[in-house]
Amino acid sequence: MAGLTGLSQSFLSMLESGTRRLTNIRRIAQFLEGVSAPVGLCPEVPRKPPVDAVPDSLPAVGQGGSLPGLAAQAAAQSMLFAEHITSSNVSQGEIEQLAGELARIATDYVHAPLLPLFHDLLFHRDRAFELLKGRQKPGQTRELFLLAGVSCLLLAHASQNLGDERSAMAQVNTASTCAEMADHRGLQGVGQGTAARCPR
Repeated sequence: MAGLTGLSQSFLSMLESGTRRLTNIRRIAQFLEGVSAPVGLCPEVPRKPPVDAVPDSLPAVGQGGSLPGLAAQAAAQSMLFAEHITSSNVSQGEIEQLAGELARIATDYVHAPLLPLFHDLLFHRDRAFELLKGRQKPGQTRELFLLAGVSCLLLAHASQNLGDERSAMAQVNTASTCAEMADHRGLQGVGQGTAARCPR
């Protein structure tokens, strides 16, 4: 189902249990299309106006534009810009869900079998990576970089436990890059501490 709809397995589980709801019209359409729902059930996704619907530059006053017309044109440009900068491919709920899953894995790490946890970690790391390829609000991007970095650090510890120091160091380096992108000193410090324990 996750492969068909593009939603994560854990998010689908929460939908099934009723603890989460699909509210984004584009995701609803994507979900229904993924499960081959009849066309009549699929909502019509509103199209965004093209970015070039408003000219890039406004004519100066006195060069053929009336002042009320220029004001309306400037307002339309501002609205398009606001829509552009607030668009996001991820909801805050999805970020919180990803954070919760990583916290669960970190808690289970000390007593659960490593193989299923490793698969879970890869799934959630890849989800964070995939979301970062899209467009989010700046705060969401920082949160996603932080979560991607945490998942890489957990993978580094798992690699160390398997005796694969080279893979562990690669994960630490990626975690450090993510920490830098998130501007998160705590994650940077943990990454440096983990790196110090990896033989060179």
